[in-house]
Amino acid sequence: ELKKTNESEENTKQIVVLSETVCIGDEAVGVGDEAVVGVGDEAVGVGEEAVGVGDEAVGVGDEAVGVGEEAVGVGDEAVGVGDEAVGVGDEAVGIGDEAVGVGEEAVSVGDEAVGVGDEAVGVGEEAVSLGEEAVSVGDEAVSIGEEAVGVGDEAVGLFTAETQRVTFTK
Repeated sequence: ELKKTNESEENTKQIVVLSETVCIGDEAVGVGDEAVVGVGDEAVGVGEEAVGVGDEAVGVGDEAVGVGEEAVGVGDEAVGVGDEAVGVGDEAVGIGDEAVGVGEEAVSVGDEAVGVGDEAVGVGEEAVSLGEEAVSVGDEAVSIGEEAVGVGDEAVGLFTAETQRVTFTK
């Protein structure tokens, strides 16, 4: 079934329904089965149940979600929620304006939070975790290295294979 509505000289928005795929907005794209959604100018949803909502939002991968202007979710079940939020990798999550989660099951929650590495977690405004299973929790907390942990506002956790884990707190 193909439906196209709401076109006029003043309003060029489009609504297209094709095999449960929904696209709303100038140059919106939806490709895949089961209610793939592209909503917003240049929004993209590609993959089964993928969702892109917001101008230039992107959801690519089965059940991937990008919600917010320029939000990106790329990977199966990846999530980017917030303006310019990014989740890249299977089950990666970026939630918050400019939050970035990159790696399988990487998580960042908070404005400008970063989690980079498989299972890396950054929670708090400007929290940064770099490394597999690195964890930082707190505003401006930092953890660098595999399994490094920084907990508390402005805490720093470092770990390398040659040294023991070191955590500095304010």
